[in-house]
Amino acid sequence: FPSHDRGAEYDKKLNIRPELSFYAGAVVGDYMRDLFDDKKARSGTSTQYGLHFFTQWKLPVIVGGVLHYERSTYQLTSGNTVIYSSPSIGPQIKTQDFQLFDTQVRFQTQLRVSPLARAQIENVNQTVKFNSTDLLLSLETPFKNQFGEFVLGAFFQNQWLNLKDQENLVNVRATNQTNKSFGISLSQVIE
Repeated sequence: FPSHDRGAEYDKKLNIRPELSFYAGAVVGDYMRDLFDDKKARSGTSTQYGLHFFTQWKLPVIVGGVLHYERSTYQLTSGNTVIYSSPSIGPQIKTQDFQLFDTQVRFQTQLRVSPLARAQIENVNQTVKFNSTDLLLSLETPFKNQFGEFVLGAFFQNQWLNLKDQENLVNVRATNQTNKSFGISLSQVIE
């Protein structure tokens, strides 16, 4: 039946593939430096975990969604550690694979938001709450494996934070600084 064939092709194009991702990198925390008035807080480390979903459309770009969790740490001059955590959600876009220097690559862009971002100083009863917006850009190389494809990537992320719901007075210079992260990513696409 011709109508059945068209439906099968339509269903195939709407198939959604899950992807598990891990990101690790360094953070240039200009916002954290200003927030805690501590030059040492300008550098930190970040680990991020993602569950991504993508369509399998035959278009030049592949659209999807992201559920993401980030945990970053910053050291203070006092010896205390600031732990930043943020669950976030948002859309993402990937290009189709293309050839670059004899290697298959693709670009990815994520725009995530979180109303639940927070920074807590360990051993001190101080928590700062934020609304965050994160823009992540990455260059990825896929490798086929028995589960689907393994993806190795390099990423850059810019993070905008806005204070909210503060119980204590927080003094931040109005310099509009952001936190910037860069590092590597490892992902497994399940097909």
